[in-house]
Amino acid sequence: MCIRDRVVALASNRLGGLRWFLLGMGLLGLFYGMGDKFFIHSLVWNLPFFKLFRNPVRMASFLVLGASVLSGFGLDELISNNSNLIEKNKLAKVGLISGLLVAFLGLLTVTGFIPKIFGATQEILQSSSSSGVIALIIGAAVGIISYLVLKGSFPKFGAVIAILVLTIIDLFAFGIKQNQGMVNPEQVYQATNDEPSMQGLKSNPPKDIFRVNMRNQQGMLMKRNQGCISDIMLIEGYNPLLLQRIIPPAKDESTSNDLLNVKFGIETDDKGGAGLTERKTAYPHVRFVYNAIVTNDDSSASKLMKDPSMDFSKTAVVNSDKKLNLSADGVGTANITSYDNQQISIDAQTDKNGLLLLSEIWFPAWKVFIDGKETNLLRTNYSLRGVEVPSGKHKVEFKYESVAYDNGLIITSISGLIAVICTILFGIKNRKLSQIN
Repeated sequence: MCIRDRVVALASNRLGGLRWFLLGMGLLGLFYGMGDKFFIHSLVWNLPFFKLFRNPVRMASFLVLGASVLSGFGLDELISNNSNLIEKNKLAKVGLISGLLVAFLGLLTVTGFIPKIFGATQEILQSSSSSGVIALIIGAAVGIISYLVLKGSFPKFGAVIAILVLTIIDLFAFGIKQNQGMVNPEQVYQATNDEPSMQGLKSNPPKDIFRVNMRNQQGMLMKRNQGCISDIMLIEGYNPLLLQRIIPPAKDESTSNDLLNVKFGIETDDKGGAGLTERKTAYPHVRFVYNAIVTNDDSSASKLMKDPSMDFSKTAVVNSDKKLNLSADGVGTANITSYDNQQISIDAQTDKNGLLLLSEIWFPAWKVFIDGKETNLLRTNYSLRGVEVPSGKHKVEFKYESVAYDNGLIITSISGLIAVICTILFGIKNRKLSQIN
């Protein structure tokens, strides 16, 4: 699909006002997706709810949707014998000009003019230069084909085949490097997964839970996304939605890993060699402390976390507006009895009021219950979960209950139902019209 098809779709009356909606949606996705390189993201950042969109490039999905629909309608208009477009000679100019526009943009990319505007690095400049050459060639070819078709000098069926070939060349040129492997990924991961060294890195919930750090600035010891395949709880890797608070800030990386319950971590020597080593200082996945420093300010919490004198074995930093009723000392035990993605159950016992710490990322959709009664979920040590537990024996449960997810499910279900009803009604209407004609 190309710019030519989208321009033709915009010139057609077939889509009515929908064409301008699709154009606006596509442009919004394009310019918002540029993030700080364009003013739109900075402009709407302070509007309500928009701060939740911390990955602007995902807005490009609107560009893909709008452009794809316009391209489909545009191509259909070009090869349709019943096209209600403007006069053929004017349309031929539209096809030629839009194709030349693509070629011109490719030329600006090849020369580095466009990438330099957005502050591209040297590596990106080199990559965009080769991409621009391809866009230049394909744009010119599409423009010429469109012009010839609309002038009646090129068969429509031949134009469709030519455009499909150009599309394949386009996809091949830009996407072939994404899959150059000749071995089935399943076999690659399975071979690594069967190694004896991998077996010792797997947690065994609920009794034995720990994390692994296999990557640093010098390199990584596993294949990408190996943790997902091998059921290894890594602290790094692919994440489709990066939360604002994940790694607890501390005086050094080792302390952060201790708080994250990292039992095995990567170590590199002076010669660049790397290997995994067992870490004896990692805190348990669940534990009690009896001292807390409470603050309701993120910057203050971050400073406290980085204080070299902070002893996290006895004290936690808690983000809260309320004071905690903790004892200066106490003894407690906590054991995880069930563990899955949406619920964690813990048997806890403490002789005095204590703060139960769980080495899991804090998120507002998580709720906590003590003996079946909901209580206040605390954000402890900047990015982890905690709850104040009174003295005695208790059953503590952390449950994921997202109101936003439930509302989204309801809205999606209603929207899907409306779409089905509208499709049926339009089908009945079109059938009646065809019978009349």
